[in-house]
Amino acid sequence: MERDASEVRVKLNSRVILSSFAAKRLALLLDTVIKQYEARFGTMDVGVVQPAPDKLTAK
Repeated sequence: MERDASEVRVKLNSRVILSSFAAKRLALLLDTVIKQYEARFGTMDVGVVQPAPDKLTAK
């Protein structure tokens, strides 16, 4: 069976339930750790294209 390159299948064995505060703290921590890793070893290609930030326009 062929799979589309964008299709990812995972088997869920456990769940982590966090408050919104804890989830944001975890996201900030992961962002910091990933930036440190990429500064040391180079950018990780996860196959997702991130859009360029839009330029802000004054009205």
